[in-house]
Amino acid sequence: MTDQLLRDAFVAHEHLAPDADLALEGIQQGIRTRRRSRLAVTGAVVAVVVAVAGASMVAGGTNHNRPEQAPAPATKVPPARTTQTHRPAVRPVVAQLTIGAGWLPAGTVHRDAVSVGFGVEAVSYTVTPRTGAPLLVGLTTSAGTDFAIDDSKRGAGHDLKINGLPAREWVGSDGSSHLAVLLPAGREATVDVDAADSNNPPSATTVTQVGRRVAQSMQFNRPSTAATQLAVSYIPAGLTVRRIDGDELNSTIITLAPPNAQQVAAPGHQSPPTFTTIALMPDDMSPPPTAPGTEPAAYRITTAGRPVNEHKTFVSRQTKVRPDIDEDGTILYVLNVRPGKHLVITGGVTVTDVNELYRIATGVTALP
Repeated sequence: MTDQLLRDAFVAHEHLAPDADLALEGIQQGIRTRRRSRLAVTGAVVAVVVAVAGASMVAGGTNHNRPEQAPAPATKVPPARTTQTHRPAVRPVVAQLTIGAGWLPAGTVHRDAVSVGFGVEAVSYTVTPRTGAPLLVGLTTSAGTDFAIDDSKRGAGHDLKINGLPAREWVGSDGSSHLAVLLPAGREATVDVDAADSNNPPSATTVTQVGRRVAQSMQFNRPSTAATQLAVSYIPAGLTVRRIDGDELNSTIITLAPPNAQQVAAPGHQSPPTFTTIALMPDDMSPPPTAPGTEPAAYRITTAGRPVNEHKTFVSRQTKVRPDIDEDGTILYVLNVRPGKHLVITGGVTVTDVNELYRIATGVTALP
């Protein structure tokens, strides 16, 4: 297939495309940042974290080609009291994956992060080879191919075939590679290989060889699960679990949205709509409020809230609207739900009643 034919095939489905660049850039930047600080202390590659606070790991159009892999919807229950001392055993929300790498470099492999929803699956691994620099390897499948033709960000791509399918590859001078493979029915798979430690980047030859071999081995019917650290017993009417993001340090973001909603930017907006989210975040990665206050430019005012399951809360209310940006709406913070962790319940455009945020929070259990 010529370069122009390949480009035409990509463009034909770009209206379906998620911003998968943001997905893997967010995953890899967060992992690199954590690793740099920990390498300075331990001198070894250790656990990693994905910086997902305040931004989605992936966003994309609805998958029209196969049923979306999503957890079973949480069972709705009557409103619970905001103060509760005993809760029955509950099950965590579980992400269901169908993709995986059939091959990764020999060495120590950790699955760092997963994201499933809105027609997109993404999984990220940290690989510490027996020899050579540690690597981040990210796999994504999605509807559409918009991000595969962004030569302005990566420079000119190189066209090739992966298992007989048209593909395009970019290799950066920073020890990274991005390989996009055009799949049947207007879907695409991508493989990103990056330095896990920016002070010890792999060679261009290494990331090219690893990226191509991972792409050749990528499996698309390989069921696996990833349990989150959250159980949810109340979901507002008209919403369901549409996306799950989780990382190795047990940060979790669960997105609630209408069953047919798509996460694409509306005309005149810079970003997709912010749906309702339930997030469990480490305090050191996304510090919660510690006192009432007003943000610069007075876009938000934070006040003390009423206790949720005997935990202190803060409520952050949006006071001004910026029409070019989709705002988060009202946010409820529930502090110290686990040692060093807090809940963030974001209303977005789908839940505007703060009482509903309290009901959601009361029905959430943060598991060990």
